[in-house]
Amino acid sequence: MIRGKKQSAFRLLRIESLSSRRMFAAELATGLSLEDARDQIAGRFDSATIVTHGFQIDGAGDSLMPLAEAIVERNGGFLVDIDVGAVDGAITFDLLASESKTGNELVFLFDWGDASNNDSAGWGEAAGDALFSIGAGLGLFDPDAGSANTINLHFIGHSFGTAVTSEAIERLAAFKVPVDHVTYLDPHDFDQARLPIDGSQRLFELGAPQVLGGSGLTEDGYGASVWNNVTFADVYYQTNPLGLIPINPGGRPIPGAYNVSLTQATEDFFIPHSAVWNDFYIDSVTSLDSTSGYAFSSRVIPPNDRPAAVFFGLGQEHDHTPEAIVNRDTGLPNSIGLGSLGLTTEQITNARWEPVWTPGIYNGNLDLIGNASDEVPGWVFHGGGGDSQWQTSGDGAVRLTEAGQSRTHNLVYFPKNVSQLEYEVNFGSSDDNAVLEILIDEILVESISLDSMATNEQSLATTSGVSRSIPIGSLGGRARTITFRSVSMSGSGQVDIRIDDITFSRSDRTFNSNHRTLVVETVEGQQAIPSDVNTIAIQFQAEANSFIEVESIDVTHSSSLAWTNLFVVNDRFESIGTVEERTLSAELEAGRTYAILFDPTNSMRTYQITSSAGDHSLNPLAPTNLFAPTDVNADGRVSALDALIVINALNALANDNGVENGKRPFLDVNHDGSITAVDALQVINVLNATVPRGMSEPEPIGEPIATGGRRRVDAYEFVGLLTDGVVDTERIIVLNCQKVGIDTVIPVDVLLPRVTSPERSLGEVERRRSGVREGGGTGVVSLDRLGLPWGCPLPDLASLDPTSPSFAGGGDRKLAQPKIAVTKTF
Repeated sequence: MIRGKKQSAFRLLRIESLSSRRMFAAELATGLSLEDARDQIAGRFDSATIVTHGFQIDGAGDSLMPLAEAIVERNGGFLVDIDVGAVDGAITFDLLASESKTGNELVFLFDWGDASNNDSAGWGEAAGDALFSIGAGLGLFDPDAGSANTINLHFIGHSFGTAVTSEAIERLAAFKVPVDHVTYLDPHDFDQARLPIDGSQRLFELGAPQVLGGSGLTEDGYGASVWNNVTFADVYYQTNPLGLIPINPGGRPIPGAYNVSLTQATEDFFIPHSAVWNDFYIDSVTSLDSTSGYAFSSRVIPPNDRPAAVFFGLGQEHDHTPEAIVNRDTGLPNSIGLGSLGLTTEQITNARWEPVWTPGIYNGNLDLIGNASDEVPGWVFHGGGGDSQWQTSGDGAVRLTEAGQSRTHNLVYFPKNVSQLEYEVNFGSSDDNAVLEILIDEILVESISLDSMATNEQSLATTSGVSRSIPIGSLGGRARTITFRSVSMSGSGQVDIRIDDITFSRSDRTFNSNHRTLVVETVEGQQAIPSDVNTIAIQFQAEANSFIEVESIDVTHSSSLAWTNLFVVNDRFESIGTVEERTLSAELEAGRTYAILFDPTNSMRTYQITSSAGDHSLNPLAPTNLFAPTDVNADGRVSALDALIVINALNALANDNGVENGKRPFLDVNHDGSITAVDALQVINVLNATVPRGMSEPEPIGEPIATGGRRRVDAYEFVGLLTDGVVDTERIIVLNCQKVGIDTVIPVDVLLPRVTSPERSLGEVERRRSGVREGGGTGVVSLDRLGLPWGCPLPDLASLDPTSPSFAGGGDRKLAQPKIAVTKTF
């Protein structure tokens, strides 16, 4: 360690009372639930500071309240203080507001006091996971929005709390959520001699980099790290003696941060470890002319320049830095040690570590069972709790018996791409009356007994255990609890159910695939969704800003609850809305197109759809088929009929028959807000890009094709053949554009439903081909004339309908008996 006379940049700090300068924020509400707290603060802040305490011998969680209040009072805004229930882990929130000024700062004071003094591993990561999940639940950040998050985040952690803070930030890094500022105050994330709880908590295994000993176990890694989503990190630490009575834990520099030693500045304090936050840093908050500490916050106006990262060299105290990284005598890099770790001096100085965490249910495999008491990491203090027992021999497990029937996991964030909840269950010696129920929040998602299982599952479920999975797709995007509880159907009997390996699987699901569209007359009201192997979509346009609710009305209490795989997606294919109880709710914007997606099931389901804007505010005539824009009639494929529908609509518009045209959805193929020839062209382009299998070079027009004796014609000859009555309902091949030589097989009975073709003279056919109708006008829409990139004119197929006013020769002309009559309607 470098010793000698040091000129401190900070004034000599003395012990003093904090009470005279504490500025208590005004209390607005107490005992709020997570949902109520989120609703209270929504839209009222644009920056958030998250403050986390360290080791608390008494389990109290408000030790850093003076710092939190000072930040609120300096910036104006609100303070959210979490309270952890002492018995069942229930959490509530108190909301306070600045008394000195108004502002848009939100300070969240996190409490993990009861977990901080447990002398076993897993509590630091469990607290970090809870901090991340609760922060998401409060709306401080949206993990699934990734880099699109706009709330400016500043995390502050002290002592053990620096590792907790680091765990939360690593999870944000995994979702690519940006963090503007991280401040570590005297980070105590290592195993210091004479402090046995350090070795028990093993915080040094959580972060990066890790230094392994000869046994392959972590020798001296980091628990507090600077991850690759962090813009600026600063660290303030001291290495004063532990004391005869070990009450002064030390700190250390952190790779990737601007590190400042406060050893000399705090040496006269009774507990220098605490003075780092309760004197130095709090002073930098309350003093407007401070040049360090909080002076580097983006909240300071005008902003101060943030210094570059510094880790090695004079001025740093490396008493607790791994010797593989630094020469503790000189403060210089240990080149040999760094080389053995595959690291460089530059990587340590400016470290921005890649996250290794992946979304999951913390300690769902029950590998960490605490001290074999009721307290198990991840299952208590932050929404978790219960009276179940624990299986502590062999693989850990939740054990439900008659004496202990329930266990709830802490709040955990479910990503939007979560698809299945997976777990392993063993019914052991349970009798046939034993039932396992699984709830997410208050939503029952599984109810099983031995009798309900297949024969092969029953055998496994009473011996080694059976793995099961539950669809929970639309429950993603929220922080939720998971509860396992046992029920005896007879009210008595043997119950011994063990649950282990609890996790969820995620899918990289996107919502822009071609689902089966169910076209309905009205969206609001009851909708019967048929069984199907495909996802079913109901598409609509919102006529007003509103909220939609989709409620399952035929799900029984003991069903497998397939209704949980419900989604509402917008026209950018983003899943929106949340599920509460049996209802999916989402906010809609007027003028935008949406779809309700119902995942496949093997039985019909019934849903009630309501809109806060009233009936007929969800228009089923969506302008564009979101999932397959060129499938205009939503029959699951693109055919010439889709082009014909658009052409008929254009003719209707040209004849001032817009009302009739408006009765069809999906006419705006290119989603530009209007119906034009371009929409028909896009369908035709798709048809022309589809070459039937087995076809190669185009054969001469008019020549029969070897297979099936079908005839190849161009679009004009096709019109003539229909008019001359020589084409029946066999499939023919139409060469849509001779210039490009691409063919499309078109079934006549699909292309021209309800069209009858009378006998016509050759002269009339020629007039059609030349685009001249009797009585004037044109029977051909030339896309060239519209300036479109297309080399062939398009026949006016609608004019072939003799009942249409646009039929050549006029609709009042006496017609001969048609030779063909295609009966398919649309």
